[in-house]
This record gives sequence, C-alpha cells and structure tokens, in this order.
Amino acid sequence: MKRRIIILLAFAGLLFSCGNKSSQAEENNEVVVKAFLTTLYSDYVFQYHEFSLIENHFSEKVLKRLKQEYDYDGEGYAVWLFRTGAQDGPSNVSKVNDITTEPDGWYVVKYTDMGIEGTCRFLIQLRDGEPFVLDFK
Repeated sequence: MKRRIIILLAFAGLLFSCGNKSSQAEENNEVVVKAFLTTLYSDYVFQYHEFSLIENHFSEKVLKRLKQEYDYDGEGYAVWLFRTGAQDGPSNVSKVNDITTEPDGWYVVKYTDMGIEGTCRFLIQLRDGEPFVLDFK
C-alpha cells in the first residue's frame, strides 16, 4: 500500500512537472514572438530599416502581398499595411502599446500611429525557435 502511494505521488509529480514545462515553453515562445513584433514595429514599420534583413521571417504569401502593394518605383515591401493607413495624425507619437495572444497562433498588436490608435493581427509560428509570419490582417 505504501509503495502504491509513493508511485502515485511520483506519477502526479511527473504530470505536474510536464504540464509546468509545457506552460513555461509557451510563455517563452510568447516572449520571443512579442519581442519580434515589437522590433518589427519600432525598426521596420515606424522607422525605415531595410526590410530584406528580416524577410526570412515571413511566408512567401505575405511577402508576395507586401510586394504587390508596394506602389513606388523599384522594389520594396508595403510595410505600411501593418499601420493605420493615415497620412497624418494629431501627433508624432508612433509606438506599440500592447501585444496580446489569441487562439490558433494569432497575435494582436495594438499601437499608436502618429497619434491614431490601430491594430494589426499576425498569424505566427516558431520555426527553429524563430518567429515566422504566415498571415496578417
């Protein structure tokens, strides 16, 4: 009887430990994705840095859409699709305010774009520990 209790307690501890590791991994994944999205906005959406430096984080479907919507001479990516679309705003403030997770790998970025509030949703998976954008709305 004592041996059975010890085995049950060990098994319960193992289950709790595995659940805790899974939860910790999910939290770590969320931290990685949120850091990526924050950098995306601060360095590539609100300020101009060469988007090709991070294009390996985006699916062909997303890159194709960003290229098709680019309406300037030459090649580029329409990263303004991640913004409100306003030409001007009441202030010069552009920043990420919050990033939340939704079911099925979607992340919602809430931001201020030249004083105007906006949101953009991103479908992201981790591939080899790196964020990979599959879609956005």
